[in-house]
Amino acid sequence: MKLSDAGQYFTRLIKARQLSHAYLLTGDVGAEKYQLIERIIQTLVCSNKTVSGEACLECSECQRVQQGHFADRLTLKPEGAMIKVDQVRQLKEWLMTSPIEAPFKLAVIDGADQMNPSAANALLLFLEEPHDASYIFLLARQSDRLLATITSRVQEIYLEDSPLDRSLQAWIQAGIHPPHAEILLQVCSRSLEDLEAVYEAQAFEDQLKAYHQFYLALAQRDPQAFIWPQRRLKKEVKLFTPEEGLDYLIWLNQQLLLAATSSQPAEAIHADAKSVQQMIDRLGVRVDYGAIDQRLFESKARLLANVSPQLVYERLALTLCQWPNR
Repeated sequence: MKLSDAGQYFTRLIKARQLSHAYLLTGDVGAEKYQLIERIIQTLVCSNKTVSGEACLECSECQRVQQGHFADRLTLKPEGAMIKVDQVRQLKEWLMTSPIEAPFKLAVIDGADQMNPSAANALLLFLEEPHDASYIFLLARQSDRLLATITSRVQEIYLEDSPLDRSLQAWIQAGIHPPHAEILLQVCSRSLEDLEAVYEAQAFEDQLKAYHQFYLALAQRDPQAFIWPQRRLKKEVKLFTPEEGLDYLIWLNQQLLLAATSSQPAEAIHADAKSVQQMIDRLGVRVDYGAIDQRLFESKARLLANVSPQLVYERLALTLCQWPNR
């Protein structure tokens, strides 16, 4: 996700009061992650927000955050080569105390992938039972060096370190349709060479439309959402693995959430998302993008824990459509 999109995404969540307790920000960006967290705090504390819920950046609260004077934020960094268990314990104690100037406390663990096993386990205990008035942001280049039990309890947001124009041109020159290349660069972890061997424009377009049908069924709480994995999932593996399919649904939902923000310029929304948004408008459906976002991340955690893809997708349909489990 681009940093500008991430800012809008968190603004929307805060406005809807759907900000989760723990996030993992991954990617090679460094200072930009701190800029994003600063913006999140400003949005939480600003006393003069815009109509779209953005921080004004001029009030005394916003200025205190910008100047580094916000008392209810604590940043943890490695001591030497790693983050040690005593550091995490001290952080937990700090989070359990009452905030000073805001109704919440926010902790940042920079280099979360450098926690030693004891520190990671200590953090896990806190993530399992988060304090109501606390938020934790883990910063790491990649999530695969963190315990799976930790990544399953946080929402990962991958932040791009630079515009994708150069990579995009390479994919287009390889014969991938430009709108498809934009999507694949966002959600696919495979190399361009691997995708070239299986990519066919019409087949990929058909696949995207199939995922659109699944998303619309979820949004409408349509029983067809439960049937979709049985009929379509195995057919889609060649182009999208089940994990990449969930990543696409997460990306699509985040695009739609951004589109729902009145101040978001139309050109910032991908054509695929615009098409789905038009279908939603025609159906007259009121979509809870925050709830879908949460369930999609939960589904990805189950998939990473080696739960059967079909069961993961079926459970996603059951939970979002609020049908009783069988």
